[in-house]
Amino acid sequence: MAQVYFVKDKDPEMQRAIERARESFRYFWRELAWEQRRIIPGLSLSAVKVPFSDPPEVQHDEDEPTVEQMWLSEIEFDGKLVTGTLLNSPHWLKSISEGDQSQVPISGISDWMYAIGERVYGAYTVNLLRSQMGSSERKEHDSAWGLD
Repeated sequence: MAQVYFVKDKDPEMQRAIERARESFRYFWRELAWEQRRIIPGLSLSAVKVPFSDPPEVQHDEDEPTVEQMWLSEIEFDGKLVTGTLLNSPHWLKSISEGDQSQVPISGISDWMYAIGERVYGAYTVNLLRSQMGSSERKEHDSAWGLD
């Protein structure tokens, strides 16, 4: 099972990382638009992170988180809405599953990343979390992703 990292809802550093991702989304989308025109793909990964939650009628244990940040792939963008396929399996949420389609306004994303080979671009929230890890934890995290 993948490691889960918890962050306080209003952590100011995380909020700044999320804002930077939203402000720079146009660079992510420009790269994906170019990717769609390439004969030989240049990106080994592209994804957008989005917060998910169950509808109010879905019951949860008191100690379970009500929001999970997960990644979408196969990204489309129409100028207002970001659409993609859920890459992750939720740990606590019950109303969604890996492979489900999701759509959010651009203001609803919390991060983006793409990789060329093993080199990652974007990943503002991931880089913040990595900066708070010890050396061995960071190596384990990077090994799980298989990216630099």
